[in-house]
Amino acid sequence: MKKNTLTGIIVLLVIFVVITVANSAFVVREGEQAVVTKFGQVVRSIRDADLYWKMPFVEKILRFDKRILEFDGSPNQIPTKGKKLIYVDTFARWQIEDPKQFLVSVRNEITAKSRLVIIDSATRTAITRHRLLEAVRNSNRPLTQDKEIEAVRKVDEQLAVDTATEGTEVLTDPGGEGTITVGREKIAKEILTNAQAEAEKVKWGVRLVDVKIKRINYGKEGDTTVRDRVFELMKSEREQIAQKYRSEGLEQRAEWLGRIQEEKNKILSKAYEEGETIKGQADAEAARVYAEAYGQDAEFYAFWKTLEIYRDDLAENSTMVISTDSDLFRYLRKAGLAGSR
Repeated sequence: MKKNTLTGIIVLLVIFVVITVANSAFVVREGEQAVVTKFGQVVRSIRDADLYWKMPFVEKILRFDKRILEFDGSPNQIPTKGKKLIYVDTFARWQIEDPKQFLVSVRNEITAKSRLVIIDSATRTAITRHRLLEAVRNSNRPLTQDKEIEAVRKVDEQLAVDTATEGTEVLTDPGGEGTITVGREKIAKEILTNAQAEAEKVKWGVRLVDVKIKRINYGKEGDTTVRDRVFELMKSEREQIAQKYRSEGLEQRAEWLGRIQEEKNKILSKAYEEGETIKGQADAEAARVYAEAYGQDAEFYAFWKTLEIYRDDLAENSTMVISTDSDLFRYLRKAGLAGSR
């Protein structure tokens, strides 16, 4: 009885030790960082991947992502320096730099993303300090790489002419006012710097890695939008390009048809020339044969030619009256085909 009791106690002790050890050891994997808490208070933070120990049943482990995380903002309507309303859409990449501070300040990633709206504030500040041209382009490189880009440049210039009286900003300005001094990339860096400074003020353990402008859209102006007007101008420009291509195609077609007709006339002329040559040669050969026949029997040749003449001149079922002293009557009589009455 005592032996069984001792065995049971040993088994319970082993089970307790196993549970205690299992509750004491924990692993922080690559791409993770952890915070150890005791009764809700932060004890320490861990950033390196390894095997660690904690007080069993008392200390708890909260894990956070160590990798770079994404944040996709919402489009906001912002006025530029030229008072042009545009929609600016940004995205950012951020990282939990201090898990202890992050736990105390925001607790989780969902709350952190809700606080990343400081990017929207920094974006508004940066955009309102610069012209639309600066936010759209990065350099003063002329858009003349090919016909299509040249067409876009012409659209911009036309938009500048059409809207000059309204104070509308455009993408090109040959007069010098459109010279880019900052550019879109530097504006994005300015947004990052301002947002990072704001994040450091509130001290929530987060580091902004990068901020980029994803999309810029024109805002509404009355019943129409600047974007619609640009599209209409681009459509008109494309129609002009298409008409040019069609004209060039018709011109090329006419040129090829002219070449075909010229080649056809050459072939027909050559064929006619060859036909006439062959025909002349045949007539010459026929004349030679006739001459040989006439030389062999002149009287028969004359008779034969006379018959050909009558054959060609008389129609079918015709009646011919000839004199008895005609050559035909004489030949027929000599041949025994005719007699006197």
